[in-house]
Amino acid sequence: MWTIAYQGTTFHLKNVRGLRYIAHLLRNPYKKFHALELVAMTLAEATEQPVEEQAGQPARAIPYQLRDAYRQQLNDLQDELEEAREFHDTERAARAQEEIDRLVQQLATAMKGDKPNRQAAARAERARINVLKGITSALAKIAVRSPALELYLSTTLKTWVFCTYTPDPHMPVPWQW
Repeated sequence: MWTIAYQGTTFHLKNVRGLRYIAHLLRNPYKKFHALELVAMTLAEATEQPVEEQAGQPARAIPYQLRDAYRQQLNDLQDELEEAREFHDTERAARAQEEIDRLVQQLATAMKGDKPNRQAAARAERARINVLKGITSALAKIAVRSPALELYLSTTLKTWVFCTYTPDPHMPVPWQW
């Protein structure tokens, strides 16, 4: 169970996947996480097992340096994509999205072994959908008990292929765990 307190309201919620995604993002403000990475990290946190040993999979560690390089490259591409969209540069946005898709496929393949790219892309899409559904469901449960917290989270959490928590600089929240 989670005990959640916000602006004088305290309530309890069952430990569901969406809350674990939200908590992970709140613990890491401004950091962008690919949906695959977020699913793997929160699953590892929930079961207290290394990411590589989840779901009965054989240990298949991606070296930290390679994982960090993927993350940095994906973050850079995501920034480029956002900038291209902001400037309505559809050609540049399409190139950035193609590169993101390619890297995501490589990362998914590295995490699950040598499977065809189509399966890696499907895993990434399933992860994106699962993260979105989990967070949406958790926010709906929060809204019943604290509409103010739901409003805050829905405006500061961004979910898509990459997920991030960008706190409002005018309304800092000191999260406690």
